[in-house]
Amino acid sequence: PSVLGLESGGIHVTTFNSIMKCDVDVRKDLYGNIVMSGGTTMYPGISDRMQK
Repeated sequence: PSVLGLESGGIHVTTFNSIMKCDVDVRKDLYGNIVMSGGTTMYPGISDRMQK
């Protein structure tokens, strides 16, 4: 997003923030069921960023 001049977090930050808003009891399941698809998932390093 910063490359485009946007003030929002990247997909890894957005995903983390969304999961943290959920009940503690389901967070582990949510982290274990993340599926990425689409053209932008082919960018180098996206998998590494999501695993942090």
